Amino acid sequence: MSGRGGGGLSDERLRYRVYTAGLAVGVASLPVVWAFQQAHDPFVRWTYPFFFGVALFWLGALLTRRLPVARIERQTILGIALLFLSKYAYYFAFVRDLAVVWNELEATAWVFAFLMILFYLAFDSRAGLRYSVLLVLLAVLIGAMRLVPEIQQQRHQAEFLAWLRDVVRLGAMAALLYVFSNAKDRLAQAHQRARELHLLAHTDGLTGLLNRLGATGALEERLTAHQPLAVVLVDVDHFKSINDRFGHAVGDDVLVEVGKRLRDGLREGDEVGRWGGEEFLLILPCAEIEQTLALVERLQNRMRSRPFPGVGMVTASLGVAVHQPGESWWELVRRADDALYRAKREGRDRAVVAELKAGSSPAGS
Repeated sequence: MSGRGGGGLSDERLRYRVYTAGLAVGVASLPVVWAFQQAHDPFVRWTYPFFFGVALFWLGALLTRRLPVARIERQTILGIALLFLSKYAYYFAFVRDLAVVWNELEATAWVFAFLMILFYLAFDSRAGLRYSVLLVLLAVLIGAMRLVPEIQQQRHQAEFLAWLRDVVRLGAMAALLYVFSNAKDRLAQAHQRARELHLLAHTDGLTGLLNRLGATGALEERLTAHQPLAVVLVDVDHFKSINDRFGHAVGDDVLVEVGKRLRDGLREGDEVGRWGGEEFLLILPCAEIEQTLALVERLQNRMRSRPFPGVGMVTASLGVAVHQPGESWWELVRRADDALYRAKREGRDRAVVAELKAGSSPAGS
């Protein structure tokens, strides 16, 4: 069990707050834009009330948690794309003099570029590419339907060249974003595989706890951080006789159950690993021996609380050692191991505290 955890907002909560704030701004600004532009811009007059209603619905869905954030995120991005595609098509189809609205068309082309970035953030690489290509093709089709016939009539030549530069830029950006997104996905997959291999290398295959390598690494990390801690070595009593009487499969079940009872009895921040065979290592962030022994007693009671399936009562011997200044991890574990053997010699089913290093004082004194 590990008490480590990152602080701060989770990715889901951060996205929730960002989209809530963004939609709140949209809901507040759309009526203002409509009020100032609806008199001279029919597109704004007829479409903005519709998109205001959609934005209000998405904001309500976020605030009431009726829809998952990822779904609203994708719907919002696609809705914005639909809004600006409609605006792009309206200007090309219904405005006689394109020079009057060309600044708006140029600004819309930049919005398309921004939307392609959002496609790759909200979707995987292939979906991002599909939506980006579709967006570019629609921009090409919309502009070509108006400008190609006119360029043949020697009209809007400057606008045609500017539009051509825009669509070429958008096409190049779609390709570059796909390359970068694909590389990012491959890097994320490689990182995930590395994490899985690291987890596999540091996890005991039987109990799912840390293995000896993982427990050693956790112990070294705690000592490097100069955290006060104690370690406890736990050895299942008479485990060889359990294997001899009931078989190794039952013995494995006992080890799994012992690991579960130890893990469930620990506090947040404690860690447990299988040290080898029937031995387990507990890493406890604690400097006071009394506090450590209280936890150890609770763990022993968990072991004795109910019989193990198919075996009956199983007990354990424990060796306890509190880290002393300047002590290495292997010296600390060796003292716990010495205490464990004393517990076994003294009759088992008990905990024994390790002797201090020569010249050391009891922790907390």
